[in-house]
Amino acid sequence: MTPARRRERKVLLLTGASGPIGSAFAERYGATYDIVAVRHRRPLALATQRQSFFDPFDATPAAKDAEPGKLFEITADLREPSEIARVVEVALARFGRIDVLVNAVGSFGGGARLLGSGLEHVTDLFKLNAVVPTAVAVRVALDFWRHHDLDNAARNRVVVNLSASAAVDSADRTFGRTFGATKAALNMLSLHLADELRPFNVRVVTVAPSPVPDVVTIERLVGVVGALIEGDQNGKVLLMWDDEDELV
Repeated sequence: MTPARRRERKVLLLTGASGPIGSAFAERYGATYDIVAVRHRRPLALATQRQSFFDPFDATPAAKDAEPGKLFEITADLREPSEIARVVEVALARFGRIDVLVNAVGSFGGGARLLGSGLEHVTDLFKLNAVVPTAVAVRVALDFWRHHDLDNAARNRVVVNLSASAAVDSADRTFGRTFGATKAALNMLSLHLADELRPFNVRVVTVAPSPVPDVVTIERLVGVVGALIEGDQNGKVLLMWDDEDELV
């Protein structure tokens, strides 16, 4: 890949990169974007800059970390504000910009009743599902986007947050009784963030699928996220039901 061609590729910061959805997204769009893949404990399933490859028929050194589909991996615990700052700093130092933020980070938590043990882990669940994605977007905005409003518009920069239909449907308890509440918080934070990032010409959209993969396939979800990255929606939540999508 030539340096000119590489500069044309959008730089995409992906949180939750080692989860099923993050992994599927990276596999599908690794040749489309320069992906900074942020993971915590679970290793990534795809090749990163931490692996090297040897071609016995090519003795010329190559910039293997620039290969399409090869991720730039960062290991971090995003529950720590200092780790969020480090991730953004490393991504900007490596690529010079961040064009897209896809927040696939999150946790399902437990399914216990609220009158049982359902509240035991709710604080951590709210932090990981609502606060962390918002905090990452805020850090990118403060460190980079607020200084580049014209370029933001030209590059159609965007935040895509992964929510769930349980955030708007209390009857959906697939992933527990508190999960939907945490994703509802993410929905509202995303709407407010869209208002605050609008002067910087950065969009914020949220995808809220029905249970994945039982109702909405990962392939369908990943395709929708890709379409939103290249679209023009802002301050909206895209609800994905079993047979249709609804933008609200």
